[in-house]
Amino acid sequence: EIRIKNFSSESKSVQTKLIDLSGRIIQSQDWSDIEVNNIKIDTLSLPEGFYILQIQNESKSFSQKVQIQR
Repeated sequence: EIRIKNFSSESKSVQTKLIDLSGRIIQSQDWSDIEVNNIKIDTLSLPEGFYILQIQNESKSFSQKVQIQR
């Protein structure tokens, strides 16, 4: 599970994408204003490895390399 807290206090919605290193979008989800300050992305069904987590709202975008391991 990936947790993101307080990404944007002024935003009403946020979109997250989990992208594998070959550029394929593995997960994409839109989050409403109720959920935007406490995002939880389920990774149990994903194989271990490295991914790019991309988060964006109306005004900014953020990307981070993440590793899923068990």
